[in-house]
Amino acid sequence: MQWTGIPISIGIAPTKTLAKIANRVAKKDAKYLGVFIYPDWSHEQDEVLKAIAVEDIWGIGRKYSIWLRANLINNALELKNSPEYLIQPKMGIVGVRLHRELNGISCLDLELQPKPKKATCVSRSFARPVKTLNEMREAIATHTTSAAAKLRRQQQSTMAITIFILTNRFKDNYYSNSITLPLPVASNRTPELINAALRGLELIYRDGYEYKKAGVIMQGLQPENVRQGNVFLQDYNPNKQQKLIQTIDRLNSTMGRNTVFWGVSGTNKSWTTKRDNVSPRYTTLWDELPVVKASFSQELE
Repeated sequence: MQWTGIPISIGIAPTKTLAKIANRVAKKDAKYLGVFIYPDWSHEQDEVLKAIAVEDIWGIGRKYSIWLRANLINNALELKNSPEYLIQPKMGIVGVRLHRELNGISCLDLELQPKPKKATCVSRSFARPVKTLNEMREAIATHTTSAAAKLRRQQQSTMAITIFILTNRFKDNYYSNSITLPLPVASNRTPELINAALRGLELIYRDGYEYKKAGVIMQGLQPENVRQGNVFLQDYNPNKQQKLIQTIDRLNSTMGRNTVFWGVSGTNKSWTTKRDNVSPRYTTLWDELPVVKASFSQELE
């Protein structure tokens, strides 16, 4: 708050669900100055839970909230005091865990490290319809480059790549297609992935259509340090490209995105998504910091 003007709130409690409620109290009630510790005494706990509407409980969606209110359960305290046999038939194991968490029994483990992704997708709608194969090749190569960079940041490699293209579904002559190509060896190296993606594009692209969107999906992800060889690729040496990829990533990281890019991605890119109304990124980009210019009506003596 002092440095950026962005407020934060902290809630501390014995269970994950109660911590979410404590966080909500810290956020909504200014007297706690952004930090709320769930109380130890039962009567104080009841006061906190009574003030939380049932639809504001973490994990309660619209349908569940309607059903709960129809059963005269209007707030977190009433849900806590409800019999478990009433909750389970409608809400299943999710509802049982939520009910127990409200009663101080921890059922939801903290994820200290996010689970590895099973797939990574990069797709964009075009600023204008794409009508030529060359432009579509540029788009697919650009999306593949972004997806490959994501994989390297995640320290993952992909075993297969899916390419999809589609036209406007609300217009006549609609066309949509996709293809999945398995890779001989798991990879996160941009040139290999671009080559595979463009091969797939050649198989599904059709002339005579105005394409609205295209994208790539990396599937079958695995840790990049796990390398399964291929008996049919005796001369395959991934280290040949590794230094080049690392150098490009380092340049783009230190000198700005797309300082170095692959030629097949194109230079004009008139098909890219329009971003005229994107909010300024004051806190993450130096180039978008507001500039104050002073003007003087009289010369200083």
